[in-house]
Amino acid sequence: MFLAYARWILGIMAVCAFLYIAAGNLYLLYLNRVKAQRHSLIPLVGGVLGALGLLSIPAQHASEYWWIPLILDFGALPLVVITILWFIYRSILKNR
Repeated sequence: MFLAYARWILGIMAVCAFLYIAAGNLYLLYLNRVKAQRHSLIPLVGGVLGALGLLSIPAQHASEYWWIPLILDFGALPLVVITILWFIYRSILKNR
């Protein structure tokens, strides 16, 4: 019984941390693009915390959606994909 409560508490804490970090990454992206200020995003931490939180919550279908925080947090999968595409683009331009 205690273990189930602990999984709920830790899972909710991880999901709340994900929401906080994802909102911060979105705000930093806004500052970078709209206000032309330079700030660094927090890569991968928010998405991974959200995925681990959903995997640890003992709800019936919560673990099926572990991948959603990785997509929603701009500092996770979208940032990795954009970075890979940027390096591919730079290597193509360099070879010309």
